[in-house]
Amino acid sequence: MKFHFALPFLLICAACGAQTSAAAASPSSARVLDSTARVDRSGTLLVLDSDGWHPSAGAGFPTRVMGDGLGFRPRPLTSFTAPAESSWWLTTPYEGYTSVDRGQTWNKVLDRDTLKNGANLTGLASSPINPLQWAAGTTFHGLWLSLNGGKTWKDQPDLEIAYAYNDGSKEQINAFAWSSMVPGRLYASVGKEGGRLWALETATGKKQSFLFPGGGYLEIPEALASYVVGGTEILEVRTRTSYWRYDLTAGVWTKTDDRDDIPVWDEAKARRMEASKDKFGLYLSAYTVGLTGQLDKHLDFMAKNGLNTLVLDFKNDFGEIAYSSQVPLARAAKAVKPQFDAAEVVRKVHARGFYLIARQVVFKDNRLYAYDKNKYAPWDSLTKKPWGYFETVTAEDGTQTQIQKEFWVDTYSSEVWDYNVAIAQELQGLGVDEIQFDYIRFPSDGPVNRLVSRYKVEGMTRLDALESFLQRARAGLTLPISVDIYGYNGYFVTDHLGQNMAMMSRYVDAISAMLYPSHFWNTFLPGMDYVARSKIIYQDGSDRTFLNTNRQVHVRPWVQSFLIGGELKMSDQRIEDYLNAQLAGTAASRASGWLLWNSSNKYYMVTKPLERFRTKVGLPY
Repeated sequence: MKFHFALPFLLICAACGAQTSAAAASPSSARVLDSTARVDRSGTLLVLDSDGWHPSAGAGFPTRVMGDGLGFRPRPLTSFTAPAESSWWLTTPYEGYTSVDRGQTWNKVLDRDTLKNGANLTGLASSPINPLQWAAGTTFHGLWLSLNGGKTWKDQPDLEIAYAYNDGSKEQINAFAWSSMVPGRLYASVGKEGGRLWALETATGKKQSFLFPGGGYLEIPEALASYVVGGTEILEVRTRTSYWRYDLTAGVWTKTDDRDDIPVWDEAKARRMEASKDKFGLYLSAYTVGLTGQLDKHLDFMAKNGLNTLVLDFKNDFGEIAYSSQVPLARAAKAVKPQFDAAEVVRKVHARGFYLIARQVVFKDNRLYAYDKNKYAPWDSLTKKPWGYFETVTAEDGTQTQIQKEFWVDTYSSEVWDYNVAIAQELQGLGVDEIQFDYIRFPSDGPVNRLVSRYKVEGMTRLDALESFLQRARAGLTLPISVDIYGYNGYFVTDHLGQNMAMMSRYVDAISAMLYPSHFWNTFLPGMDYVARSKIIYQDGSDRTFLNTNRQVHVRPWVQSFLIGGELKMSDQRIEDYLNAQLAGTAASRASGWLLWNSSNKYYMVTKPLERFRTKVGLPY
């Protein structure tokens, strides 16, 4: 079955039967997409010349700053397209650029702040038929169009809706291309489902999906290109593994090439990924483990309930180090507050056959904040004092006092990075199995608009600061590294508070998004039963983390094993169902493991063994 668009004579395979062919379906056999310029998997622009492929970064090319003394480096790209020979377009998470001289010089033509949605950019291009008609794709706010060469923009309705998130979020645009034959037509890949593409008539808003046999669920097109040969429009598609061509007149797909740049993990990465896969665990504080008999009690609980991993505080939310650290700055900052014998804990956990993850809070740190007259504290631009998050407390007599609730250190400071890497290296030497960085972000509460850095290098962004730290940590450690991120930052690619899962996946081995259902807005996935909603959050969220981390990390979410707000009124059965729904959603996703979080370490929501919710993955992904 085929359908006709109202505009021209083109035919597109309908969702009930795309044709495929092993033979060439178009008049041209030479591939156009990525033939002379392309972006590799690291986000580097490569250009082909007589000597082969070479990195390209002409004048005006977007750059980033990676720590003091490292200077400017090309910023990784999120897209590249060449709708015409003399028209090259690219995007970074923040900006869009164009070149009319094949990359010799670049001009910035779009700042994502223009779109006023905070999403990262996934694409930018003008129509080859009408150069004033532009389109921009984003990670969680869909498609945007401009009819006046980027001067003004308007967001478009979702092309595809997996769920009605109802919080302003829209499906991510994976890739798009303007039609080279039909004015105003745009082809796009949207969301998690890569087995279909969309054709949008931008003048009328009419849209139609059609099958793409080279894609599937979480197997998405990464780039599209349209061109005309002999009066026939050809649509080319690049996926993670191959290239495809579609003859829009004949309605036939052809696989043209396998990709020769599929990433292969080096020996060290493969070893880390194997060691850290399929971990099912719970969190314990240093205080709990320091109490007589509590470690043995919880290890027994783990064995009884099908868990194999313990996440234990070695450096907590206050910057206190729970073992006898010998890191000089830790001792100078009076951060060493031993709660347990690290060697004995490691021995005991390993004797039970369990995997030990050392949780290390990074940038939330009372001790380092106060050290040496607040040397590493961020600064308050208004008070000209160390920045802090304060709360007003009213006594019975009405007296009000300002109490500082949180203490953060300067995330831009390379000395803070080195301090935390030194602690992680010490933990590695003590025999833990993995380092987990938590609070690896900028502050979210308090007068953050007044927070300024005394260490920020000119041109460095929040994303650059966290990447610089992770780069140093990866270079200094051989153990698996994992990071904890906000649930929303694992749902969609963003750089909220500096957390960008796509960037992090280049340095770490596991990402644990805190997908706690209670922490999403009440309007998120509205109209659902609360328990059923929790399953969708974990399945949909974990799959989105997998999709957007390039198969380079284990997806290992934190599961909400505590109750707050209205959840406290749940019956015993509904409490059990609530936990199980989260675990079932995770097990149905592409996750590799999960972790139970309860800050008080009271896992009353676990009433039956949890083996039935174990995930099992094959490597490499």
